[in-house]
Amino acid sequence: MNSFWETALGFADGKEDNAFTKDFGIIPDGTKAFARIEDFSITDKPANDYKEAQRFYEIKWGITQGDFVGRNVFQKIKCFDADEKIRFKALNMLRLILNLANVAPSAGAPDTAFLKQLVGRVMGIKIKEWSWVKDDGGMLEGNFISEVHLSSGFEPMVGKKMEVVQVVQAAKAAPAMLSEDTAF
Repeated sequence: MNSFWETALGFADGKEDNAFTKDFGIIPDGTKAFARIEDFSITDKPANDYKEAQRFYEIKWGITQGDFVGRNVFQKIKCFDADEKIRFKALNMLRLILNLANVAPSAGAPDTAFLKQLVGRVMGIKIKEWSWVKDDGGMLEGNFISEVHLSSGFEPMVGKKMEVVQVVQAAKAAPAMLSEDTAF
């Protein structure tokens, strides 16, 4: 960056498209986008009333172009999970990201200093939606990363917003996630 008015996303030109705040709603299910690793670290979450203490790797991805440029999506990689199925898939996701970045894996669990070498790498990501009904009847919604790809040959696309339908079962609300393509 050469001047105050230049960023990694481009030169500040004062155009409305670049200045106005975009919608911060949920990114549609199945969206594929180019994204840069903004942060890659180890997160320790203390236990609370709902969950045991957790340790996981967390990537902050910044979308670099398209309809959602400038938005961030977070990826949890649960390599320390007690469930072997979750841990196995997480270890493979971490190894995939290292492979795509041409970074040799560390002998042991990567630490924050090791992970910092991945900051700034651009890859293709696939974004999915999640939602569930809270105990008070409200809804929680968000996004997660389901896939990571080499940016070369990757084709971005905007997915379709999931339609969330609440179904009442035995006096307790439970979410049912349906897409427009769901048939009964």
